[in-house]
Amino acid sequence: MAAPDRAEATRLLIASIHARLAEAREAAPSQLVVVGVWNPWEGLCVVSLAGEIDIGNAAEITASLSGQLAVGPSRLVIELSAVAFIDSTGINELVKLSRALKVSGGTIALAAPPANLARVFEIVRIGDGIAVVNSLEEALAGGGSPPLRGG
Repeated sequence: MAAPDRAEATRLLIASIHARLAEAREAAPSQLVVVGVWNPWEGLCVVSLAGEIDIGNAAEITASLSGQLAVGPSRLVIELSAVAFIDSTGINELVKLSRALKVSGGTIALAAPPANLARVFEIVRIGDGIAVVNSLEEALAGGGSPPLRGG
């Protein structure tokens, strides 16, 4: 995909994700909701989450990605701006995804975590192995290659 086409595709992707997140916020979910999964171009998968990630639903993250990740090197961006809570089970699920991607040469980026999640990620030092970035735009621009921002 040519650079101008990629830029336009990125702009449309971000607009689509933000629109779906706005709908999810209006619904005020208390449980984890996989808002959407996008594969805008080869090698990139973006998943947007909302609600709470805990022992009762953390496995939904991996289940939602079944068949979505490319074989071989790929990038996974997980948009978290509408996530209110994450427990150790959810963190473990993210780490497992990261390890699985690294085996095939892929990367993962956690985009736009709210302040409470960013603090948890800092405490558990998730940024040592997974890129944590301030925005979806930053994750897409950086390609999800650690370290985009230290934990």
